[in-house]
Amino acid sequence: SITVPIRYGETKVGEINDDQYLLFYVFDGTAGDSVTISVDHLSGNLDSVLHLYQSENDNWVLFASNDDSPTGGTYAPLLSDITLPGTGKYLIAISRYGMEREDSFGTFALTLTLEAPAE
Repeated sequence: SITVPIRYGETKVGEINDDQYLLFYVFDGTAGDSVTISVDHLSGNLDSVLHLYQSENDNWVLFASNDDSPTGGTYAPLLSDITLPGTGKYLIAISRYGMEREDSFGTFALTLTLEAPAE
């Protein structure tokens, strides 16, 4: 799988299908940063799942995840106002619900936002 770099303020478009149902985006974060990761579905019947991992001793440790937006009315996942616990690399993983067992597919836009500068 491909890991795509993303920076604060950027939006990346990706596609999930039967050949590719897991996509990775990596960014550099600073301890105390408040970040929002939003996914907008652009086409298809995609039911995506969002995971955020923190780099720890050459491993990726799951830090936060979301299946559906807490605001309701959409299958698009959202991680809002997440405070980063440490400075270093973070990995955003987007997959579809059920991974290879399901058949939802489509394109999406992933946006990484820095909410406010760290104190």
